[in-house]
Amino acid sequence: EQFLDNSVKKANLLTSSMSNTIDDFRSFFKTNKIKEQFDLHDSIEDSLELIDSTYKYHEIKLIKNYLDKHILINGYKNEFSQALLNLLNNAKDALSNVDLENKEVVISLYIENKNAIIDICDNAGGISPLVINKIFDPYFTTKYDYGTGIGLYMTEEMLRIHLNGSISVLNDTYFYEGIEYTGAKFTIKIAL
Repeated sequence: EQFLDNSVKKANLLTSSMSNTIDDFRSFFKTNKIKEQFDLHDSIEDSLELIDSTYKYHEIKLIKNYLDKHILINGYKNEFSQALLNLLNNAKDALSNVDLENKEVVISLYIENKNAIIDICDNAGGISPLVINKIFDPYFTTKYDYGTGIGLYMTEEMLRIHLNGSISVLNDTYFYEGIEYTGAKFTIKIAL
């Protein structure tokens, strides 16, 4: 009974998120939207709840590293959630294509120089240096069999236009529980 209740709650959350995503795309270029104050921590947690079962299915461990909690910003919550989900799904896709015993994504939240920072690191080996500077270009994809090349472009646009933020990427090495990992590190920066 508890499993069924949890499944129904997740299904409702997912359909609500999908509906919001459709609305976000429909209203992406409208200028009459109203900004709201929202908590980045809570929004991140909601997004993680949406991808939880997908990560479990792909045996990806999600590590939360919240140095600062309850950071309030003014902006568009749905756009932030969609940008975050795009990045988390890309990390899942990258990890699905590598043979690793311990697949991990680390998400960090902290404040630095009057900016809210969200780092998303995976241990999929990183992005080819030949394409890393192109991944935010429209219609550029490394997923030739199913990618459209619009996800990271829209993510950057949503963050820049609707949240007064930015996104960057680099290949990074990090340590977790004494083990060294290498992968892509996406950094979202939003002015407070």
